[in-house]
Amino acid sequence: MGIDVPEVVRNRFEDLKRQYDFCITLKCINENFYVYRATTRWDREKKRVRSITQYLGKIDDSGRFVRRASRRIPAAEREQFEYAYRQQPKKSSCFAMDPRDAKLLTILSTNAKANLSHLGRKLGMKPPEAYRRVKQLEDEFGIRYHAEINVSKFYYHKFIILVKFSNIAPTTQEILSATKGIPNIQLVQRLESKYNLLIYVLVRGHHEIATIRRQVRRALGKYDGEWYAIPVNEHFNTIPLRDEFIEQCLKKRLLKREYAVLKELNTDGTVEFNEIDRKYGFDEGRSLYTYHRLLENGVLRRVTMSMEKLNFKYLGIIFEKVINYAKFDRGRQKTGFDIISEPTGPTSKYALVCNIENPNGAMFFVPVFQDGDLEKAKQHIYGIKKGITLSTVTVTETILGSLCFRRIDPYYTYAYEFMREVGEGPEIRPMMDYFGTGRERKEARAQVRELGVWGAMARRRVETGAGGRRR
Repeated sequence: MGIDVPEVVRNRFEDLKRQYDFCITLKCINENFYVYRATTRWDREKKRVRSITQYLGKIDDSGRFVRRASRRIPAAEREQFEYAYRQQPKKSSCFAMDPRDAKLLTILSTNAKANLSHLGRKLGMKPPEAYRRVKQLEDEFGIRYHAEINVSKFYYHKFIILVKFSNIAPTTQEILSATKGIPNIQLVQRLESKYNLLIYVLVRGHHEIATIRRQVRRALGKYDGEWYAIPVNEHFNTIPLRDEFIEQCLKKRLLKREYAVLKELNTDGTVEFNEIDRKYGFDEGRSLYTYHRLLENGVLRRVTMSMEKLNFKYLGIIFEKVINYAKFDRGRQKTGFDIISEPTGPTSKYALVCNIENPNGAMFFVPVFQDGDLEKAKQHIYGIKKGITLSTVTVTETILGSLCFRRIDPYYTYAYEFMREVGEGPEIRPMMDYFGTGRERKEARAQVRELGVWGAMARRRVETGAGGRRR
């Protein structure tokens, strides 16, 4: 290798050479060891073979191989980005958000596969600074990347089961044992006050929700209680899908390549498409092509993020019940504006807003950062809506699954789409393109050269200049 390499690093590199089915090289930069994929490509303009390298990751002093991050930054610049990140002091603040950090969180929430170099320039940041800030945000908030899948495309309906136990409630382990083995269940939370248990379920019909409710109730049969199954519809934000749901419920309704892309992106949104190709034995580029197709047909809304180290005190839920529809309808537009208002902190104002059918109303999931926030949110809703009653509960424990804590651009949400459809939306402000790269025509042609022209759709992209979205 031509460099003085510690034995532990050398041994790990030799292991990697046996693991990969292509040529890799090791580079020493600033006393750090980086692994690259080495290949060649014919340069049509210069009429010669050109060497190409792709950054794969680094090997630390202990011999651990750290894969590259998912940010779409040119591989040739990766070393200086890593170096710049190591030189910067770490920061931590949940309330005094730097405007550029807040915007980066919005970008990662709205499209975690965004071309950070391109969007960083739009925010007035050079790529190294954008990369450094994203790394800090990932460390500070424990960011996890995953897929946001539109289950309605598979004719799944959403229900929330609410339980009020009479006297003694089951233990956490009993609840987990009763629900974990059912892939349709995506979220289980223990509540305090009006209800004691919340179960979020995806089903394809009323008969299925009855079966699941009966199955869970049988497992907890020794506890007296009242059980309610309520149809819901997510109006703002989403609930991440468990991997078990994709494997056991969606797999049989997907092509193999569609299943592979959705499963891998849901498990780890930072995964590279060539890694998916290699894992499942696909032709090179097949997973990237499938990713774009899933976006286009609406099955995949985006790759997004969740903050798992968001430092709030607890999660509160506000139950809204409509008792006078005429009064309620007059204030509905103000409620819509409130839901899609620009957040001031690291996360959206509401972690989730669901419309419910029985009783007619809604549920607002509110992260509480300071004492009194839940009551303030309740009074705020009373101030903008009439003809309703409100009650609150607190979430004392999340037993299974999770909510999606993120800072999504409100103009890319169900709530905004609905308001525009019914003619109630605000004037459209200049919207940021989270999917374009500024090099659409060039990238579309490159994609066709690399992946082959698969049908008329790819040809039209090149002819019209409507380039494909970024990876």
